[in-house]
Amino acid sequence: MIVQLPKQVFELDHKIDIINHKATDIIADYMKENLEEIKPCLALISTIRKLERVGDLNLNIAEEIVFYVDAKVMKHSKEFKLKK
Repeated sequence: MIVQLPKQVFELDHKIDIINHKATDIIADYMKENLEEIKPCLALISTIRKLERVGDLNLNIAEEIVFYVDAKVMKHSKEFKLKK
């Protein structure tokens, strides 16, 4: 049971990483066509990056919980490896 929740956090963090990467390209393309919207777009990119950082912090907390409860290191576990 305890391993399932951190595994979900790991998967969600991976999804957030993908969104962060794609969003930057999408917003950059939008800014090229809409020069008057550059300032709000920069704020949006900043917000997305901050949310990605929150995902990383959540992942760190999940890893610590697994380590304290099960004495497992998630980063080195095949169970938590994601396809890139």
